[in-house]
Amino acid sequence: MKKSSKWITGAALGAGSLALILGSVGVAQAHNASGESSQGEGKRGGPQSSLIAEGTITQAQADAVRTAMKEAHEAAETAALAQLVQDGTFTQAQADAVAAVESKGGKGALIADGTVTRDQLQALREAMQATQEVTKTEILEELVANGTLTQSQSDAIAAAKAQGGPGMKGHGGKGMKGQGRNA
Repeated sequence: MKKSSKWITGAALGAGSLALILGSVGVAQAHNASGESSQGEGKRGGPQSSLIAEGTITQAQADAVRTAMKEAHEAAETAALAQLVQDGTFTQAQADAVAAVESKGGKGALIADGTVTRDQLQALREAMQATQEVTKTEILEELVANGTLTQSQSDAIAAAKAQGGPGMKGHGGKGMKGQGRNA
């Protein structure tokens, strides 16, 4: 593994762990006094809604997974951008512009207006892919370790992610690819 890939992996994993801790606070705040979620109650559909409907996981658990995955993705992007600035692939201004947009469409607009090139965004995608699958597995393991999920619930989520349904693609797009642990 390249030195920069190891650095990106380490930084993303450290940031992902912090995101898990901070995400737990956010998820707790998103629930009302009766314990019900005030966030998109099953609006996404797909395997995650199926797991909720089957009683495999609760809405709160689904929210915790979604929040942790989103925050880990953001942390991985931040770490990757920092490394790409250090490597000279991006200027700090370009990295700041990329970090400021939240959608693929927004990043496409940065190409259209000449802020970044396709090659630069491809370098960012490649840097993030190096950590993405490991991070997903580690997030589920952390949620098991902190008692948010049981191992069987984690395995069910990993299996649903591997199927890549609309509610489970999350960040990184391709799901877990069978990396969940067996019960």
